[in-house]
Amino acid sequence: MTLVDAAEAGILAIEKLSASVGTDQKLSDLGVKEGKLELMAINALNDACSLTNPRKATTEDIINIFQESYVIQTKQPQVEVVLTKYPWSNHY
Repeated sequence: MTLVDAAEAGILAIEKLSASVGTDQKLSDLGVKEGKLELMAINALNDACSLTNPRKATTEDIINIFQESYVIQTKQPQVEVVLTKYPWSNHY
């Protein structure tokens, strides 16, 4: 498995887990109005966390990301999520 394949498998596994526990999958599911995406992008750029992002984004870049996650349909992963319980922890 290549690094890209592993990353995509991880993303799909997280999407499957998220769907299985019933979390919202799209910004629209959360009640975000499409007209607010630009304001959200501006706020994201003004957030202190953007200063340490290794890839600098423009407002348009962030709007595009938000637009994709506004209407994105969850893909069904081709991988199985396996949870392992560790003997030293009560968590998986």
